[in-house]
Amino acid sequence: DTLEQRKYIYYNVKLKEDFSRMSEVQRENAPRAELEDGSVEYRLDFPAGEEYPTFLMKNSGKADLHIFRVQPDSERIKVLQAPESISPGSVSEFRFSADFSALGKDSETLYLVSIYTDSPFESVVHLYINAIIL
Repeated sequence: DTLEQRKYIYYNVKLKEDFSRMSEVQRENAPRAELEDGSVEYRLDFPAGEEYPTFLMKNSGKADLHIFRVQPDSERIKVLQAPESISPGSVSEFRFSADFSALGKDSETLYLVSIYTDSPFESVVHLYINAIIL
């Protein structure tokens, strides 16, 4: 038997819109993402379980805000609810489940969720989910 040598090329690409060519009028009429509060902290007794963090995002711009992707940095965070778009002046809810069961006593962790939008002001919005296990 002979071993076949295989070569692989892996790509890791992060896409982010380029808003540098927008006119002032286009920017004035663009969507704008605003978070009521971008972080939540849990102080939990050991053993910890599952929690359900919720975040509110408002579109204070003049056009629909499109949500391209919601990306948690851990498999322990699951997206339960995320809008595809938010109308001007409206508020929408992002809901998650956060599994803290693997954390030990007297430990702390911080999870990050990135939300990719078409807002030239905040094209990537970050949410922070912190847990302290007592």
